[in-house]
Amino acid sequence: MFKLFIVVAWMFVASQTYSARGIVKSIGADKRSITIAHEAIPGYMGAMTMSFEASAPSQLDGLAVGDHVRFAFTATDDGRRVITQIAKDAAPHFWRTIGASSGVPSTLYPWIVNVVGVTSITARLRPA
Repeated sequence: MFKLFIVVAWMFVASQTYSARGIVKSIGADKRSITIAHEAIPGYMGAMTMSFEASAPSQLDGLAVGDHVRFAFTATDDGRRVITQIAKDAAPHFWRTIGASSGVPSTLYPWIVNVVGVTSITARLRPA
């Protein structure tokens, strides 16, 4: 019984869940994999393009190459990256409109979108 507890506890420690945003670069023909050019993932890796495994083909329904997405995945101890959640990003042009030169910390972007709304904030930040 004690050995089983140790194995189960190790399994929970061995995998980590992360979330990020990115752009879909390709989707496997069998819908079992997706390649995403993603932003830096704190505690995991810098921005790059890499493949992820879909936990079910239906997760990728409605997605196409070029879509901006938000996603969460689990990095397993055997090196797999398994998508746990994925959805189109509702405000992709918002991030491009603000840009790095706005001075708004990137950690505030989701809060601004949720509280103020994409349309009103992008209108205010657009140059005259």
